[in-house]
Amino acid sequence: MDYYSVTAKFGHVGRNNYIYKTIPIKAESAKDAAYSVRWMSRVKHHCKDAIKETKRISESEYLLLVEKHRNDPYFKVRSKQEQRKLCPQITDEVQHNVERVSKKELREQRKERIKYIRMKNQIIINEAMFKLEHYDMQAI
Repeated sequence: MDYYSVTAKFGHVGRNNYIYKTIPIKAESAKDAAYSVRWMSRVKHHCKDAIKETKRISESEYLLLVEKHRNDPYFKVRSKQEQRKLCPQITDEVQHNVERVSKKELREQRKERIKYIRMKNQIIINEAMFKLEHYDMQAI
């Protein structure tokens, strides 16, 4: 196992905003390290450029990063109120997402999402109803 530092986009700092944080991680390869960090909580999973940089580091650098990560209040908070109280310096790190989507596009995307969720829910309901109607046949 090698040591890596992965810099990724993290969210929960306001709408269309993000901050870059560097995470220490042990992994077999840089690809595995990037994959592990991408699916951590608070990372902007949906962004194509969620991972900014992955680089191999020494064990001493790894231990320093682990300590820094452990003491970072951003990773300790559990609510917006705690974040405001414990992380006042975070506003200096916040970066704004440049690509803006029009309100019309957002509305259309939301309609499509709702349509998809309703369709999936209807499938689940139909399967449940089928199982209820044909319960006696399943017992055999």
